[in-house]
Amino acid sequence: MTIARFGNGETFGSIRARLNEVLQIVDPIVTPPSYPWDVAVDPNVIISQTEIAPGATFAHIKFTLDRTPWRTVRLFFGIVNGNQTGFNTVLMAPSLPYMAMWSPGDDLDCYVSIPLTGVNANSVAGWKFQVGVTGAYGSSGFVGAEAGSSFYVNVVASPAVPNVLPGTMPFHRKPLKLQLGTASYDEDMANFTWSRLGVKPSGGSCWRTSLQYGDGPANANEKGLYANEVTYPGTDAHIKGTDSAGRPYVRMHTKRFPGSPKNQIDMNGASTANFWQYQGSWLSGQTIDALCNETGVWELEFVSPDRQYAWSAHWMMGVNPTTHATVWPPEIDVFEHFNGVYGAWDFQQQTSTTLHAGPFGGDRKLAKGMGTLLKYMGFDGGINLNREIHKSQCHVGADYITIFIDGIEICQFQHILKPPKPTDTKLFHPILDVAVAPPSVDDAYDQGSGDMLVYGYRYYPLSQVTLVDQMDAKPWANGKKTPDPAASMFPPKITTSAALAMGEDRAVSYQIAANSTCTWALESGGADNAVFSLTSDGLLTRDAFNFEAPIDANADNVYEILVRATDTASGSTVTKLLKLTIQDRPEGPRPEQLTTDQANFVTPPWTGGTFTDQADGYHKVNDNTTYRCNWNAGVVSTPYDAWIQSVEVYNPTGAAINCVLFQQYDEVVKQQSIAAGQTVIVSGVTSNSYTRGIGIKGQGLYVRNMSVTPQYT
Repeated sequence: MTIARFGNGETFGSIRARLNEVLQIVDPIVTPPSYPWDVAVDPNVIISQTEIAPGATFAHIKFTLDRTPWRTVRLFFGIVNGNQTGFNTVLMAPSLPYMAMWSPGDDLDCYVSIPLTGVNANSVAGWKFQVGVTGAYGSSGFVGAEAGSSFYVNVVASPAVPNVLPGTMPFHRKPLKLQLGTASYDEDMANFTWSRLGVKPSGGSCWRTSLQYGDGPANANEKGLYANEVTYPGTDAHIKGTDSAGRPYVRMHTKRFPGSPKNQIDMNGASTANFWQYQGSWLSGQTIDALCNETGVWELEFVSPDRQYAWSAHWMMGVNPTTHATVWPPEIDVFEHFNGVYGAWDFQQQTSTTLHAGPFGGDRKLAKGMGTLLKYMGFDGGINLNREIHKSQCHVGADYITIFIDGIEICQFQHILKPPKPTDTKLFHPILDVAVAPPSVDDAYDQGSGDMLVYGYRYYPLSQVTLVDQMDAKPWANGKKTPDPAASMFPPKITTSAALAMGEDRAVSYQIAANSTCTWALESGGADNAVFSLTSDGLLTRDAFNFEAPIDANADNVYEILVRATDTASGSTVTKLLKLTIQDRPEGPRPEQLTTDQANFVTPPWTGGTFTDQADGYHKVNDNTTYRCNWNAGVVSTPYDAWIQSVEVYNPTGAAINCVLFQQYDEVVKQQSIAAGQTVIVSGVTSNSYTRGIGIKGQGLYVRNMSVTPQYT
């Protein structure tokens, strides 16, 4: 027993604090005045209207955070087409989106320079272009901060503030790069072992296949049982194999159970009331002491699944060092590939990282994450996490948690998962899993690979880790492990949508597609297979249908076709049920083109600008506002699939000018650059059949012979 003596000058509060320290009680008497996660407040991005001088060759845009970032901040933006004056925005569109980025510790200001070349270098006062900075994590959008929607870059004769870069640029560190020494734990994949409780039959620890509370899903959206082959005979959630290069791996296998769902067995061996239609796969390192640590680098070598709703993850949670029980929070989602779960990305380069914080083993107080498309960060555009072997790495240091792919940083967080109480665990343990989370238990879950291939797992203590700047030029070389796994290891995935539609009186001609080279055939079981022909290279054909005389099995004009794809490399097959809906179209003669009175440059009137008549029937677009025309909706009473909008355009100026066609609500239908002195026909297809409005924009262009034609698809 430890005896403490309290001095006369101590306050009651200090005595309680010392009692907490001395007694090491589970629930301290005194609530901590602050928590590690209190710093997790994202900044706002301040964007000022940017002014540049006439003839500027760059637009230097300044973004400012209103507080120091506690995690990586990325702001993607692009140039908005159609809202410019004078500028040719086609020349301003990069192959990848523009990006402003901050890391913890960076200065608050960040400059991004947009080159102004060609005709854009000859700007005059009054020109402008719009920058859009909101949206999903993609070609535009932001993560790690809050930003406004858009702003303009304006050309003015005398900018209030000169648009130049500062003499000393704000500090922004380079991405970090891992340099690793010797791993203290390097999984022997040839002798990889697992069990339900993480204990070998002969004694000793191994990977655990069940969650702390059993084999059921870890998330309410999941619909898969985390099976193991002993508790659930006939299941195969973990399969050892060797690839064509002689490398051992473990296949974390998911599938839809054939026939009836599986009954979940509780941890005492009794049946439960829970039944699951799908097989998930789980591996936890919580009983392996060498993998349970406070700091260091945890490294997974893997190939991720590409099947829709196969939710693969490499993550970490707290662990009780005595009982080896999982403690949540804390949680680090090192790598997640959602494959359409939550409506998320379904890309071969997508990763997502999230920290979950709160009182250890209590309630989660916050979850802060960020998605990443690797090529936007600087990685090689050809990286394929679904077919190549890559590394997912988590570096936990004293102050920061940093996430890497192939040794290159993708994001960093302040370490908000430190123990808030002296008695909290300081250790993390790794988890690998592939959850199955379709929106319905009726989902076939059979397209592509639903498996994560584990090629290795390692742990490095910080003494074997060095962080250096990533100095290589972008795009960074593909860091995959070669050679790639053989294509025969991956089943094909039919990428054509299951829901197809077209109008009657049109011949059917659909090219069915897959993610690999396949041969095609009709598979028995499609109710309306006999109505169609399918070539071996995937062309689905049929003569035109009559909506009023359906010939599908249940006469509802929805034709069900079951197709089979056979991968030419592996010989593996997959099927998919396609449903082709035939849509009604007006009977009798149909207009091939609206008449001159229904769409021209005189009647009905155009709004938004004034045309100037020219010789040869041309009309000059005098300014860069949008000219709009709405024709009589009663001209054609039945909607068509779409409309083809076409106009003859002549560019009399000395520089290339953009011609933009619009449909209703100023949605861009087509944008085309017209070279100096060139005459072209510009055509675009509206996106819906109910459009009764068209528009055109193009400063200084001459236009004539506008037509709007119904299109049948």
